[in-house]
Amino acid sequence: MNFFAIHIFVKDLAYLIIFWALLKYNITHETYLSGTISDYPGAPKATFSEIVFYSLIMSIIPILVSFVIYIPIVLLVDKIFKRVSYFSLLTAGFLLSVTTPIIYILNSGDHIVIHADESTKNTKIIAFVITFIISIGLYFLLNKNKINQRSILINSIIEQK
Repeated sequence: MNFFAIHIFVKDLAYLIIFWALLKYNITHETYLSGTISDYPGAPKATFSEIVFYSLIMSIIPILVSFVIYIPIVLLVDKIFKRVSYFSLLTAGFLLSVTTPIIYILNSGDHIVIHADESTKNTKIIAFVITFIISIGLYFLLNKNKINQRSILINSIIEQK
């Protein structure tokens, strides 16, 4: 939990940053559809700083919610598994990562993948998938040293006996 603030900001900002980047560079070929142009007219011309700023403004509620539910989820996973393993880290990463799409689904109809307008549905789905992968991977990388620390502690206890 040392880097939980970093993980929260990355996982909650990544969705919108990736979404806008996909639109900016027309990766999904949805940027110039009539619905997309009317909903996101500045997407192709947005600079990286504008994308990050917009993402930060639009992610305030998901970031605040993540700060509230982060520690209970980590404590729940620790209580269930009782020891840190690769599987427990991936499980915690999965549970923490799945909160991002749920928060966006509950937060605003504009960001709902299920009810997304057809002009950006693929872009939103791809952004969620990439965000999910980044979030789980980042959580695992930031916390994998716990596995080694726990192993060292167990070994030192065994040697003392």
